[in-house]
Amino acid sequence: MKRILMISTHGYFESKPSFGLPDTGGQVVFVIELSRALAKFGYEVDILTRRFEDFPQIEKVSDEVRIIRVPCDGRDFIPKEYLVKYLAELVDGFVEYCQHNGLEYEFIDSHYWDAGFVGVKLAPIFGVPHMFTPHSLGIWKKMQMQQTSVDTGVGLNNEEEVERQHNFRQRIETEKTIMSSANKVIATTPEQRDIICEKYGISEREIALTIPGFYPDKFRRMDKDTLNKAIDKYKLPPRFVLAVGRITDYKGYDLLIKAMARVVKEIPDIKLLLRIGSDRLTEEEIRKKTELLQLAESLDLVDNILFYNYVEELEAFYNAAEVFVLPSTYEPFGMVAIESMACGTPAIVTTKGGLKSFLKDGHDALLVDPLDTRALAEAILKLLKDRTLHNKLSGNGYKKVHSMFTWATIADRSLKIIKQL
Repeated sequence: MKRILMISTHGYFESKPSFGLPDTGGQVVFVIELSRALAKFGYEVDILTRRFEDFPQIEKVSDEVRIIRVPCDGRDFIPKEYLVKYLAELVDGFVEYCQHNGLEYEFIDSHYWDAGFVGVKLAPIFGVPHMFTPHSLGIWKKMQMQQTSVDTGVGLNNEEEVERQHNFRQRIETEKTIMSSANKVIATTPEQRDIICEKYGISEREIALTIPGFYPDKFRRMDKDTLNKAIDKYKLPPRFVLAVGRITDYKGYDLLIKAMARVVKEIPDIKLLLRIGSDRLTEEEIRKKTELLQLAESLDLVDNILFYNYVEELEAFYNAAEVFVLPSTYEPFGMVAIESMACGTPAIVTTKGGLKSFLKDGHDALLVDPLDTRALAEAILKLLKDRTLHNKLSGNGYKKVHSMFTWATIADRSLKIIKQL
């Protein structure tokens, strides 16, 4: 059978992801679900990642998809910003594993710059094409951080500290090397494609556009009885605004809380439900969550804000929510907004991310700069008060994502790209 190698080396990569753990978010979903969809076209798919802590060497995702873990630099977690320093060991270990098990691949698809580094090394060894999907870009992230600093009037840490945290210099140089070496660079939004052309010097003909997706069997409108059972199970409030994601500074939960202070003045019984973080909160997550709670206390919003950790039935939260908000100040795409719209929930989407390129403001969703908390509050109030607008965005958003963003469509697009190489 034909075999594909996917590479995603950082974070806690599992068949059932522990969302919210360090460096573990939408990219894991992207790689796993794309792998599942590719398998339906007659492929076996191996996903290469780093082995650490107590994870097994091999983990089955399905009959045709498995995770292969190769150790490098010991058992401890390594942040994605500095993982590339140790990946030569992973490359050597995987080559040895493949030789021992007689594995060959038709093509390699690497995700993010650490995995791209591995893909560049492995492609000539296996003699196969290499597609690279950066997901986010070092140059773009740095630009967004600088712009956010200007817009908010809050200065960044000194340049050395920013560099220490994000390793931008090595990241950007490595991204340039990967993109110039890969057979095809995969952008997930038109804006990202333009930045790759302009800032990384890659010709547009070397770039293909492949958007993230969702599974309509999971993220869909739920029938009333099933939804009511889920509402009772999770003790969800009658009316609430929802935000979902990892706990990081650029997710904009503080901006959303500030906007809710205005919303609550007009609708006192509305709740903000923050389904953020992982099922095993790290010290950093706990610290940031405490800061958000302190912000809520300072705005007299403690009774209006609910915190939930990781839950399996996220589709129930989307269905029960009255409004979904993606308030990130930097967001390469924004899969959670797509999932909410797939469940029929109207979304307010940041203008600081890639998803806006696919949506028409006021028709499919409301597009808002989250740094303007007054505008964000007004958008939330519009959808809470105006049932005509609410129903319009619910219906149009549902149709848009179900027509564009399913994994089957995206897998077919990926195979067409590789067959053209």
